[in-house]
Amino acid sequence: MGSTRSDTDRSFAGDRKAAWEGFLHSQARLMHRLGRELDDAGEIPLNTYDILVQLAENGGLLRLRDLVDRVVLSQPGLSRKVARLEGDGLLERLPDPNDGRGVLVRITRSGRAALRSAALVHIAGVEREFTTRISDDEAAVLARVFTRLLADSDAAAWPGAWAGAGAGAGPPAGRPTGGRRARAGRRRG
Repeated sequence: MGSTRSDTDRSFAGDRKAAWEGFLHSQARLMHRLGRELDDAGEIPLNTYDILVQLAENGGLLRLRDLVDRVVLSQPGLSRKVARLEGDGLLERLPDPNDGRGVLVRITRSGRAALRSAALVHIAGVEREFTTRISDDEAAVLARVFTRLLADSDAAAWPGAWAGAGAGAGPPAGRPTGGRRARAGRRRG
């Protein structure tokens, strides 16, 4: 069977390849800059910010298995990070009353305070580096595209979805903060 016109239109070439590569590289650079800004300001690291934002945006409490679907860390990496953040007093782990083996993660008052403080730096960075550099029309297109891509993906399978995706493929390093990271503007990065 030969390629159809729609197969050719959707190939990894031309503008589609440039869009993918531009997304990966700009996202990685932005996350690096935004993370460095938080570090330089003495705020919580970007991956801690992301965890706390996810908790705050979800009523302050999530099952650990649901939190892993919302951040860029693997299950073992997130479990270790959650343990460290609990030791720092930024969150707490609780038994899940609906699942004897499950764990709930809840943001603490100290976690909320750290998030508020870091958000001042982070939101200013997201605005400077991203939201003020795109037009309203571009923002609308990007929001539609990323909303659709996220809706089309299987949240439980996303880490494995990158395998074999071709040159330049791989999960975006430090995924942007906000709605599985595509909500960077709403979530403030």
